[in-house]
Amino acid sequence: VFEAKEKDRNAGYAFYQDVISQLKVGSIVVIVDVLHRSKVYLDELYEALAAQIEADRPKESTSISLDSALAASYVELQALLLEGGPSHAAIERQFRKCSLRLHPDKHADRLEEAQRAFNSLQEAKEALIRGHELVKQEDGSVLIAPLSVHSGISE
Repeated sequence: VFEAKEKDRNAGYAFYQDVISQLKVGSIVVIVDVLHRSKVYLDELYEALAAQIEADRPKESTSISLDSALAASYVELQALLLEGGPSHAAIERQFRKCSLRLHPDKHADRLEEAQRAFNSLQEAKEALIRGHELVKQEDGSVLIAPLSVHSGISE
């Protein structure tokens, strides 16, 4: 009813003001109650949908072994750090996850290799934090470009 009248009047907000001015006090209580129930229902629906989307999302492991970190190129390490997203916080989270597996304290038997892999990971993180983003081109190639190019921020 409201939508049909709104289209007829083509007045938008003014239409609702007109309807509200014609209502009695008890009617407003009913409208408020209906709106409240609708909000509660939509909130519950949103929570259920968000939970379902999260459950359906594939769980990607960011685990990296010492050998694969040593063999990985600088760009591959940056791509690994960008799996969580291009934001500073996401890069830091990915770095923490990876550094738990690569930290030299975890590899006492291969200390020099672990230090080299950890330093490479740290350098990749610092380059990203300085304002770089991994961008996949249409042809499948990978380009490292400043974040300001993509976000509209001037340096």
